[in-house]
Amino acid sequence: MVFWNKKNSVKIEMVHKQNTENKDIIEFWFKLNKDILGLTVNINSLNQKDKIKPLPDTIYYQNKWYLLAGYENVKVKQKWKFTFKGFKKENNEEFKSVINYKI
Repeated sequence: MVFWNKKNSVKIEMVHKQNTENKDIIEFWFKLNKDILGLTVNINSLNQKDKIKPLPDTIYYQNKWYLLAGYENVKVKQKWKFTFKGFKKENNEEFKSVINYKI
């Protein structure tokens, strides 16, 4: 799945997959088209609420896949909402992207 936020020119690609060691866990992965600093991601679904906030100086490099999180009890057709916030490394411009994702 590809999501595009025109206003901030940050392209986020997300996928989900089953964990290779524990089949009860579904992992969410993402890839960005820009180098990003200060990334935080709020995650919401019917039975999950989470905030991913790495160290502030962590750089997420463009065109590289990153594991966001893994959850148990994920159901088919379950709806998720991911809110990505951070700063583009090239110019320190802030961006925010909201992704509505369905398994």
